[in-house]
Formats: sequence, structure tokens, C-alpha cells
Amino acid sequence: MLARAEELARGLDDKVRLAWVWADQSAQYWVEGEYRDAIAAARRSLEIAEQASDVRLRALALHRVGLGLYSVGDYPGSAAALRQTCSLLSGNLRFERIGMAAITTVIAGGFLVTVLSEMGEFEEANRRLAENMTSAAESRDMYSIASAQLPRCILAMARSDVATAIPLLEGLLRAARAGGALGVMQVMEVYLGRAKFIAGDPAGALELLSRKRQTDGSERSHVHSIGRVWLAEATFAAGAVDEAKTLLDSAERDMTERGEAGGLVHCWVLRGRLALARGDLAKAESEFKRSLAQARKLSMRPVCEACEAELAAIAALQSEGSVQRNVEV
Repeated sequence: MLARAEELARGLDDKVRLAWVWADQSAQYWVEGEYRDAIAAARRSLEIAEQASDVRLRALALHRVGLGLYSVGDYPGSAAALRQTCSLLSGNLRFERIGMAAITTVIAGGFLVTVLSEMGEFEEANRRLAENMTSAAESRDMYSIASAQLPRCILAMARSDVATAIPLLEGLLRAARAGGALGVMQVMEVYLGRAKFIAGDPAGALELLSRKRQTDGSERSHVHSIGRVWLAEATFAAGAVDEAKTLLDSAERDMTERGEAGGLVHCWVLRGRLALARGDLAKAESEFKRSLAQARKLSMRPVCEACEAELAAIAALQSEGSVQRNVEV
């Protein structure tokens, strides 16, 4: 249908209509995990929106750019685009629905909170979340109010506040099941599984994360990809080392294919921890070093701090081993 819409817009030589089609195509590419195509389509839409001075189209195109950049790990670029969307949709446009079911500022603001959480920019994330919750509440739109809860959970999980995240995620999951929203339900299962793992419930995490996912476009989403890394971690915690490695290998191949640079960082961190658990300090050190290098490029401060701590622990173990060998000699 979008291909036909593009054909018609080209036939009419209507650049603005064409840009709206490209914005929708970007959304379709993003859902299918084709992030490079999603970014390219969104940028084509944005260029025309700026030429036409169309504020609504520009806001939507920037939102699509932000989603695509988030998925490939360009967190600073994603945050910049999403901030612009939120800034454009102020005043009379604050409660506009542009190309989506919920209030656009709520969705864009929610993704901005998610991006800022990856970057460790928790002060701004808290402020943006408060603004998002206020906008959702004032809109009196139930879908927008519910949509504002997920970034709240993601920020809480980033700060290890699972006492906040778990009850909210359980409520969202129940609502998704009651409404028959399969795609939303699967997203909630992934995040709830991760929250349970952080809370020290690996069995509960494994039960949620190992559930079979549908095999349409949503399976190729960013959440599905990181969910496989989290599943590998829960599987390893359950003692199934070989299965965990197989899951991680598959996740890394798919992330590499789609250019999910941020997801690969989390994948390599887990590889380092698996190597450390086996006592392979050299392999662990190598994995943490490449994770750290990539995390620095992507401004993933929490991961940088975690890798630095792991490398310091490895250095201490190596030093201890060297001293022990000298004593034996």
C-alpha cells in the first residue's frame, strides 16, 4: 500500500505528500528491523519537511530519525532528534497525534527517556519523564497514559529500581493480554523478564524471556534482539552454558547484520562475563576492552563504568596470579 501511495505522490509531483509516505515507510522499515532503510527514508522526509516549513511533518520525520538512530546505537544523534520533536510539538501542538495512535510528544518523549537511560543521563531522563507523565495525564487519553509507563519502567531498571519497575510491568502485561495486543504483550514480557533477572529471580526471568515470539516483522525489532541477549544471560545463570553461548552467537550475528551497535556492546559485555566465569581472564579482558571502546564511542556511560570495573577486577586477579607464581618459583 505504501509503495502505491509513493507512486501516486510521484505521479502528482507532490513532494509534501511524498514526504508523508516516506515517514510511514520509515516506520515500517523500523518495525521490520531494517534500520538503515528506516533512517534513510526518515531523512528524505525531513529534508522536504524543512523545505516546506511543515512543522507536523518535520516533527514526525525527526521522530522517525530518532528511532532509527537509537536502534543502531547512535544515542547522541537519536537524543538530539527526539529533543527537537518534543520542542516542535509544544503549545497548541502538544496533544497532536501525528502518524501514530498515541500523543506524539508522549511517544517521542518516552523514547528520549529510553535513550538517555542508555547514556546514563539520568537527571535529564527524570525531567523528561516527569514532563511526559504530565502530558499523558493532561491529554486524558488512556493509550497515551499507558504508553508513558514503559519509559518509566526502563529508567527505573537502568537505576536497578526493580521495586518500581516490576509492578508496573506486570500491570502493563495484564492490560496488553486483556486487550489482545500481542505485540505489546511480547515487549512487556521481555522487559519484565529482564526486571526479574535484575531482582535476583533468574527462574522467573527465564520463563518470560524464553517464551516463543511471533515470527512476523515484530520479531526483528530492537527489543527482540536485546531480549535474546538477556535470555542468554538468564540461561547461563541457570547453568546451561552451551545453550547460552549458542543464543549469544545467534544474537550477535543478527545484530551485526542490522547494525545494532549498542546491542553489540551488551552482547560483548556478556561474553566477557561468561569468559570470566570460566576463568579465562585473557578472553574476558579482550571482550571487556572492545565493549568499553564501543561504549565510549556511543556515549553509553553506565556500560563504560561497568567495563572499567570488570577490567580493574581482572587486573587485580592477574596481579595476584603473577605474585603467586613468583612465590612458587
